[in-house]
Amino acid sequence: MKIEVRLFASLGAYLPDHKIGDPSFIEVKPEATVGHILARLKVPTDIPKMIFINGRRGSAENMVYEGDRLGIFPLIAGG
Repeated sequence: MKIEVRLFASLGAYLPDHKIGDPSFIEVKPEATVGHILARLKVPTDIPKMIFINGRRGSAENMVYEGDRLGIFPLIAGG
């Protein structure tokens, strides 16, 4: 099944052929989780992340489904 993945800020380096925030469409197996996708993209597990699935807050344990839009941001501090 195909899902849309967008990695933002410093995480964009894990999709080197795309501009940061541009969509990448990837094929995943049914019952894949966000964690499976992060592992496939070799995003380190020790980087805290904000995960959004179809615009709603999610987690690495969430399953993804055909046509889902996955957005992942590193935690960003500011002030």
